[in-house]
Amino acid sequence: MTQNPQNSRMWHACALCFACLALASTTYADDPQTTGGTEPPSTFVDALAAGKTTVDLRYRFELVDQDGFDRDAEASTLRTTLSYGSSPFRGFRFFVEAENVSAVIDDNNYNNAGADDLNNGVRDRPVVADPELTQISQAYVEMAIKSTTLRLGRQAINLENQRFVGAVGWRQHHQTFNAFSLQDRSFGAATVSYHYLDAVNRIFGDRRDMQSHLLHSSVPIGQHNKLSLYGYFLDYEEPADQLLSTSTYGLRWAGHGNLNRAKISYTLEAALQEDAGDNPRQIDADYLLAELAAGSERLTATVGYEVLSGSPADGAFATPLATLHKFNGWADKFLRTPSFGLVDTYAKIGGAVRSFSWSVIYHDFQSDSSLPGNDDHYGSEIDALATYKTQHGLVLGLKAAFYDANRVSTDTDKIMLWTSYSFGH
Repeated sequence: MTQNPQNSRMWHACALCFACLALASTTYADDPQTTGGTEPPSTFVDALAAGKTTVDLRYRFELVDQDGFDRDAEASTLRTTLSYGSSPFRGFRFFVEAENVSAVIDDNNYNNAGADDLNNGVRDRPVVADPELTQISQAYVEMAIKSTTLRLGRQAINLENQRFVGAVGWRQHHQTFNAFSLQDRSFGAATVSYHYLDAVNRIFGDRRDMQSHLLHSSVPIGQHNKLSLYGYFLDYEEPADQLLSTSTYGLRWAGHGNLNRAKISYTLEAALQEDAGDNPRQIDADYLLAELAAGSERLTATVGYEVLSGSPADGAFATPLATLHKFNGWADKFLRTPSFGLVDTYAKIGGAVRSFSWSVIYHDFQSDSSLPGNDDHYGSEIDALATYKTQHGLVLGLKAAFYDANRVSTDTDKIMLWTSYSFGH
């Protein structure tokens, strides 16, 4: 795919910024305030020797029983990553991660939804979006000078709760970005970040070119509250993707406190979205979230109300860069907002006892604007999760999702069993 000249200029400008900062960083190399009082590596070779190598293994078996298919999906996959991050030297460090996703038994037992040659061609079974691949999943250089950190390269980006931008960590192949990132903490307690996205490397193994900008800031309010403001400006290059080109402006208020012996947490968030770039469609949509949780570490109850507006006239609120599996049910029925919008009313109960944690969630899905036929109920879903971490760091997990369809998709049951382990030095 031909590189856009504007993108090329941006990468050259970013590289020049790093070169200048590398020279400037010598001014601060011996400042104990920048090293936390510890002795930094005296040479670049020492920084390499002090770096950290990590191996991550995650095996998962995912079973999907979906109406409309005579045969179930049975995905048995292993994700293996090998990563290395150098120790900082005069504010400079680098990180690289290699990734392999393999079908342990047979990749013909599920539709892997892979892009192009990664697709296994299975059409008579449900989708489990874990194509087999081997690649460099992250590779970036980073420069830190006092309160400012710059990063250039292929990287994971997780903003807030990942509702708008995330790495999709549940899938075996994670989402990353070819990006230039800046984070600054010079403004008192506030944190400001900027990301320029040249491309998104999606979970299906494909790449979508863009010229997008992410602005995010957060500031603590008192001891227990945080206010975040953001502007996400997505501009896709390919004509097939331009319906996703949007500008989103929002704010998020999150906090916690105590009520008698109970711990209380709350979140309020609102955002507006409009069309941008070469989007051929006019979009005027909004987003709303209200969530309240109360309880203790052993037992917590949560209720929430989330709205992604939508109508045939004004378009639907879109979050194409989000970690979508985290939201609107683990059966993955609402990875794209329906044209009539989505209202997700949910209740959750869960807790933890030592190394064991669990949760059960109920979702009720409605349309935002009225559907033809005066029945606005899309369906409902029950999700359940249990995880256990051994004293040696081995994690065992069981996740289930049961979607009962009314007007969207079909009845679907998912059982997901996994184990993961990390080690390194």
